Amino acid sequence: MLDQLPPLIRRVPRLFSGGGSSLIFDPTRCYGGKSAAIVPHVVRTPNRSFACGLHMIPRGELHVYVGATNYLSLQPWSTPNLSDMHFLLECAIEQLNQNFVWSQLVKWNTG
Repeated sequence: MLDQLPPLIRRVPRLFSGGGSSLIFDPTRCYGGKSAAIVPHVVRTPNRSFACGLHMIPRGELHVYVGATNYLSLQPWSTPNLSDMHFLLECAIEQLNQNFVWSQLVKWNTG
């Protein structure tokens, strides 16, 4: 649309959608009788690779939110991709709490 209005081409920045994923899981209902404590604080790692750091947010007494990924995209996202799932799960387990490996997934968010 901007290309049709030459006086605005250089004055209005181009916008791109950002697609990404986050997850919500329950570390208190774990397989094998194991569990992971929910930290009652927001935890965030340092910024890295063109995005914000990994972050964990407690959601009540049962759930934890971990997010998020973000990629520039010409098309909106509606379903998660395997690379985002792998990245977030691996980071949550390795960087936040190794006992998260036993947690049950509640919801995967994509948008």
